[in-house]
Amino acid sequence: MTESDPKACTAPGPLGSWREWATVSVNRKIFRAALSVAIMAGVVSVGMVVREITIAAWFGTSDALEAYLIAVLMPTYVINVVGSAFSSSVIPAFVHVREIEGREAAQRLFSHIMTLSALLLALVTLALGTSGWWLLPVIGSAFSAEKIELTRVLFYTVLPLIILNGLSQVWSSVLNARERFVLAAVAPIAEPLAVVAALLVVGDRWGIFALVSGSLVGCAIQMTVLATALRRHGMVLRPRWNGMDPGTRLVVHQYLVLLAGCLVQNSGLVIDQAMAAMLGPGSVAAINYGNKVVGALQTVGAMALGTAVMPYFSRLSAAGDLDGLRNVLSTYTKLILVTTVPVTIVLIAVSEPLVQLIFQRGAFTAADTELVAYVQAMFLIQLPFFTLGILGVRLLSARFRNFAVATIATVNAILKVGLNYILMSFMGVGGIALATSVVYMASLAMVFAVVIRDGRSRGARSAMIAGR
Repeated sequence: MTESDPKACTAPGPLGSWREWATVSVNRKIFRAALSVAIMAGVVSVGMVVREITIAAWFGTSDALEAYLIAVLMPTYVINVVGSAFSSSVIPAFVHVREIEGREAAQRLFSHIMTLSALLLALVTLALGTSGWWLLPVIGSAFSAEKIELTRVLFYTVLPLIILNGLSQVWSSVLNARERFVLAAVAPIAEPLAVVAALLVVGDRWGIFALVSGSLVGCAIQMTVLATALRRHGMVLRPRWNGMDPGTRLVVHQYLVLLAGCLVQNSGLVIDQAMAAMLGPGSVAAINYGNKVVGALQTVGAMALGTAVMPYFSRLSAAGDLDGLRNVLSTYTKLILVTTVPVTIVLIAVSEPLVQLIFQRGAFTAADTELVAYVQAMFLIQLPFFTLGILGVRLLSARFRNFAVATIATVNAILKVGLNYILMSFMGVGGIALATSVVYMASLAMVFAVVIRDGRSRGARSAMIAGR
């Protein structure tokens, strides 16, 4: 029985009533999917919080932790770029091919995606590995020679994360395209649990390398879970290549456009960490800790909604249902504003007690709490703007307007560097966090300007055709 099976709506009791309500309209289907993803993402976020609490107690804002954060920075950047670009290019194309050409064509497209993604991830890992010897001293410009050497060793140890996480991102995208949201959302819990276990078991002996080993083992478990889920749903994971068919060309074209945008858009973390390293010891760690609560809220809220809405936007777009797209956009814009604005105000007001509750123990001191709370408050400002921006970007991607998305991302990165320099000069590390929030405000304005312009131009064309 699937989610679209009408028999599922006639089950007796509260569960049947919920299913009946949740399948009446596209908006309700999206709400049901978003709620499921949000619950699972909440579970993962709890695991991430436990992970960060354990790391904070073990390492505080020490040199070892800052070396790890810089070492993992570029692999994380690559993973985010690959994952973001694949998610936004694969899902619309996969849904389009499945709806128009059938399951066999969708499987063929998936096999081609597997071939291309495996090759891309291997090449990127190799390229990054050969550039690490000169790249790391540039990013960690204020690090001592001993600290840079530790960073270099950690960097080469974490490089396999690119392949493990990259394939997991691709497989999660395909599960989401098939509207199998729950397992894709909860599978990342493996990494924080493995990190906590590694620190508790071998942390005393391995130090910071226990953190690395936990990440590698957890990501391998996550990949195994996703692979098993895809096989159970009839997907063949073996890479194959039958030539550049129309579906594959569509994915490649959209991916290349999005890749350019994602390379720039996801550079924000690299820019922040590199510029924070200029401000002295503890600043890199403060940026890292200060973004944890915000990141968890984005995962539970914005990313859960973005994950749920993407297949439905893609389906409505493939059907040419512009009224349906407008209805979904309007409904969830109102919902986002009603929920995120009050939450943002409350969290900013309690930023310091929240940091104290979560992190202040072990090597994490009261002085660390004060600095991280300041950074966190500046990051929190972005929540309403980021969430609305995700909704708009998913709509543009579903309409294959990824060139506009890439252009906006490029403007964001340029604005980010300029604002960082200006604000950090008199606000310190908190200025970097505030710059991020301001960039998301500007990004939202640009995204919705494109959405509104597209809606008006398409409406004018429809009126012209109707007049004829």
